[in-house]
Amino acid sequence: MFDLQYARIETKTENMEFIINRSQNVSLSKLAVTEMGHSKPVTGKRADEISLYYQLHFVVSGKGLFRGSEISEGTAFLVVPGESQGMSVESDNFEQYWINFDGSEVPELLQSFGIPIQSHTFDYAKNESGKRIMISLFDSIFPKCPDDAEVCIRRRHAYLVGILYQLLSIVDTSTTDNITTTDRYIASVCSYIRSHYSQELTVSWLAAVAGLSPKYLIRIFKQVTGMTIIGYITKTRLETAQSLLRTTSKSIGETAQSVGYTDALYFSKVFKTAYGMSPSEFRNTKQHIEV
Repeated sequence: MFDLQYARIETKTENMEFIINRSQNVSLSKLAVTEMGHSKPVTGKRADEISLYYQLHFVVSGKGLFRGSEISEGTAFLVVPGESQGMSVESDNFEQYWINFDGSEVPELLQSFGIPIQSHTFDYAKNESGKRIMISLFDSIFPKCPDDAEVCIRRRHAYLVGILYQLLSIVDTSTTDNITTTDRYIASVCSYIRSHYSQELTVSWLAAVAGLSPKYLIRIFKQVTGMTIIGYITKTRLETAQSLLRTTSKSIGETAQSVGYTDALYFSKVFKTAYGMSPSEFRNTKQHIEV
C-alpha cells in the first residue's frame, strides 16, 4: 500500500507543490513513483543534493544550468540515483515540473523508450502540442483550490504510474545527448548495481551482465566514473544506509542486511570509515533531518 501526501510550500526563494509517496517499501517495488511536483524557483536557486531516485525534470519557461549545460523551455533532464542534481536557476521566470521514480524495472522501462540510463539533458517534445500534453498531465493531479487537496491524497498510485508512462512516451529521444557505447555499458552496470545493491555483487558477475570481460570492465569503469567498481558498490550501499537510518526505525543489523552486508559489525566499520561516525551516532546526529 502506498502512502501519498500532498503539500504546498511558498517561500521567498520558491513556490512549490508536490505529491510525495512516503511509503517505506518503495525500494522493494518493481516500479514506484516517489514524487511529482511543480515549482517556480527564483534566480540563483541551486539544487545539489544527491538523488535517491530517478528524477525526470521538464522546464516550462526560463533559463538555468544543468551540470554546466544550458536548460530552457522545452528541455528535460534526467538524474539517476546516487548522483547530484547539479541544477541552478538563471532567470526569475523559471518554471518546471518533475517526477521521481524508482524500482527494479526502471532500467528496462527507460531503455524501452530509448532513454539512456545516465544523467543527461534532452528535448521533451517535438512541438508545442507535446509541451501542452506534458503540462496537462501534471496539472491533472494538482488541486485547483485548497479544498481539493484531499483529492490528491485519494489518487491511486497506479494513476501516477500511468502518467509516468505517458510522459516517457512524448520524449523526443532523437535529441538526446551523444552517448558513447562505453558510456552505455557503464550506465547499465551502474543501474544494475543500484537495483541489486542488497545482493552479493562481484566484478565477474557484473562483467557477465554487461557482456564484457572483467578486466575490460574494470578499466573502462574507472575511466568513465573515476571510481573502482567495488568503490561504487560501497558508495551506493552506504548512501542507501544513510537514508534508511534517517527515515526508518530499522535496527543497525536490519539496515546492514537491507543494503547487502551480512555482518553488522563489518557494516559499522565500513560506515565509520566513510563518514567518521558509527551508524548509531549518525542516526542520533541526523535524526532531525528529513529526506
